[in-house]
Amino acid sequence: MSKEAWDALSNVEYAFVINAIEHDILPGFFGDLTEEERELPLPELAAVLMSLIDRGWIEVRPYREWIAEDGQPGLRPGEALSRSEIVALLAVPDTWEQRAGPSWIGAPNLVLTPLGDRVMH
Repeated sequence: MSKEAWDALSNVEYAFVINAIEHDILPGFFGDLTEEERELPLPELAAVLMSLIDRGWIEVRPYREWIAEDGQPGLRPGEALSRSEIVALLAVPDTWEQRAGPSWIGAPNLVLTPLGDRVMH
């Protein structure tokens, strides 16, 4: 992405993109927001994320269990959710909260798409 394109992103868009580059869970993006932005209504934040999804830059993939080649268990993003699944997921306030336990299985994970990767570079 050109410097001009990066500069054109709002801070909220920037936070979503950075977290998608990092393959972070959805609630992790709050750490990249200002105090004022953290108070924005969830539907407003969802609309920003959906605009990035609709541009084809970001996907939402739930974390799934995975076994590495060396036999070690771990987690990795599963299959991309459909637009309707994402809309339904983002409408649930708990989706935006950090989980209480140590398991991230099923947590919504932001992932940069191949198109998003090309746009960002």
